[in-house]
Amino acid sequence: MSKSDDVSRYVEMFWLVSRGLSSIWKRNFEQRLSNTQSYILIKLDAEGPQKITVLAEALDITPGAISSISDKLIACGFATRSRDEEDRRVVYLEITPLGKEILREIQEESKAMINKVFNGLPEEDIHHLVRIYEKLIQNIEHCRREK
Repeated sequence: MSKSDDVSRYVEMFWLVSRGLSSIWKRNFEQRLSNTQSYILIKLDAEGPQKITVLAEALDITPGAISSISDKLIACGFATRSRDEEDRRVVYLEITPLGKEILREIQEESKAMINKVFNGLPEEDIHHLVRIYEKLIQNIEHCRREK
């Protein structure tokens, strides 16, 4: 099989895995947090308060979309919004203790789900997958900078 055929097969498998994981996520977690809401809370938890524009760039969506998602997180008590004291146009989003709690619950449940998905894969294969995805992420970042 040629490299082109292998890449085509990978793309097919990637989409099947992505759709499968997305379906499992929606079935198990969507009622509490969407995938995007979860990602925002993970970023806020790891990096502290973030500007709406920085979150939009990280997720490759518009600041307006982030504002809409933020409204939902705030309404649930998972995040708060604040303005920069020096420049009132700058808006920050911050995770709340309740947001941290729901995030931990979902992370624990998703870890169990992922373990089921990876069941039967040798540890060596998982290490290879991680290494490969790290390289793909580097390549993606390189492509983004070329714009």
